[in-house]
Amino acid sequence: MKNKKIVVALLSLSTLLILSNCKEKEEPVTDYSQFMMGEWTISEIFTLSGEPEIIDDCNRETTYNFMAGGVLNVNPRATASDGNSTYCAAVLNDGLGVDVNYLITGNRMESELGNATLEKISNSSAKLTFDEEEFGIVVLVR
Repeated sequence: MKNKKIVVALLSLSTLLILSNCKEKEEPVTDYSQFMMGEWTISEIFTLSGEPEIIDDCNRETTYNFMAGGVLNVNPRATASDGNSTYCAAVLNDGLGVDVNYLITGNRMESELGNATLEKISNSSAKLTFDEEEFGIVVLVR
């Protein structure tokens, strides 16, 4: 009888341990101020209503470089033509782009470019949903 009680107690304990390990694993909270650091390029652009914007390969070379000290360098690239051929060219500042200040708090970014909500899609992609339609939704990749 004593052995039965020990077996029942062990079965109960093992069931409890199994059930406690079955609960969903929580995703670690993303520190967006660290996650966004570094250079990103455009993958896709959408309007705020979710309609895809047409972008060419040169637009995909546009870089967003989130740097320490709250400086974001945006270096847009676009298709250019010299009359004989087309090529990708830097749009601003002889290829240096433009620096704007930014601040990330939680999943919100405030910047001179515009304010946006940040979403981590994967370790190598992020979505910026800007408050203004002018910039819409920008998907960035590393």
